[in-house]
Amino acid sequence: MKVAFLGLGAIGAPMARHLAPHYTLSVWNRTASRATDFARENNARAATSPADAVRGAAIAITCLPTSREVESLLDERTKAKARTAPLALFVLVVLVVLIFLATNRF
Repeated sequence: MKVAFLGLGAIGAPMARHLAPHYTLSVWNRTASRATDFARENNARAATSPADAVRGAAIAITCLPTSREVESLLDERTKAKARTAPLALFVLVVLVVLIFLATNRF
């Protein structure tokens, strides 16, 4: 199964690293070298854009600091590619928002 992972920061990289041995993983990060290095070290594919990352993915996971960043990242073209992918299931994981909800720190 192909999985797209967008956001390879302090939390995203370890999460993606756990997925890499089990799935065909494409990764994207705003800092392209981070995605390239991750892909080389973890047998993944570095995508050139969010749309490239989600192309053909069954699952797309974002790990970004805020919902605003997720929304700006996932433009209509990216959303359309994710929706039309085979077995498309589009998952948005926004860890900071979840942490704030869990800790009640709004």
